[in-house]
Amino acid sequence: MKTKTTFLFALMCCFTSIMHAQVTTKKQEAKTTEQLADESIYNAVEKKPEFPGGMQKFYEYVANSYTYPKKFKGTGKIYMQFIVEKDGTLSNIKILRDLGHGTGDEAARVLKASPKWQPGMQNGKAVRVLYSLPISLQDKK
Repeated sequence: MKTKTTFLFALMCCFTSIMHAQVTTKKQEAKTTEQLADESIYNAVEKKPEFPGGMQKFYEYVANSYTYPKKFKGTGKIYMQFIVEKDGTLSNIKILRDLGHGTGDEAARVLKASPKWQPGMQNGKAVRVLYSLPISLQDKK
C-alpha cells in the first residue's frame, strides 16, 4: 500500500511539472510573438518617418555635411537604404548604388551622423520603417 501511495505521489508530481512546463512554454511563445511583432520592419505605414524639418532640411543637411571624394568627377545619384528605428535613429545603412570613388561610403557616413528622425507610426505606435532615397551629386568645380 505504501508503495502505491509513493508511486501515485511521484506520478502526480511529474504530471504537475509537465503541466507547469507547458504553461510556461506557451507564455514564452506568446511573448516571443509579441517581441517579433515589435521588431517588425514596415515598408508602408500610416505616417512615414521624417527628418526634423522635412525632406528639404534633410537635403540641406546632406549638402552641408557631404564631403566629395577627391577623385569624383561628374554628376549622378547615389541610392541609399536604411531603417528608421522607433527612437528615430538610423540603422542598417546600405548603399544600393553609388558612383564609385567612395561616394557611397561618404553618403553612409553622413547618414550615420544624421540627427534623429521622427519615427514612422502605425496604429498610433512608433515602428521600424525601411526607407530608401536617392542623393544627387554634382561635381563641384
